[in-house]
Amino acid sequence: MPEKQLSKKAKQYLKEGRHAIAEKLESTFSEYRKDADEKDFKKSIKKASKILSTSVALPTEKPVFPAKKDAQSAKSKPVVKKAAKKAAKKAAAKKSK
Repeated sequence: MPEKQLSKKAKQYLKEGRHAIAEKLESTFSEYRKDADEKDFKKSIKKASKILSTSVALPTEKPVFPAKKDAQSAKSKPVVKKAAKKAAKKAAAKKSK
């Protein structure tokens, strides 16, 4: 999401998040600071924090769930009531005797 389309509050929120991420990255990779040039280190930290903050700020899409069965498919199945089941059992018992 380009920052040009965001409001001032959203830009400020992203900027604060970017600074927080940069601080965490600097503390995490402090041992690499000794090996790399200070300017290059800061530049790479800034770039990484910008990428991370924009990916976190992207709105997520709502998951798409399959549609529930409609009323027509529910009506197509015959519904047998308890009384009908009992009558069917009695009829079957009489036939077997």
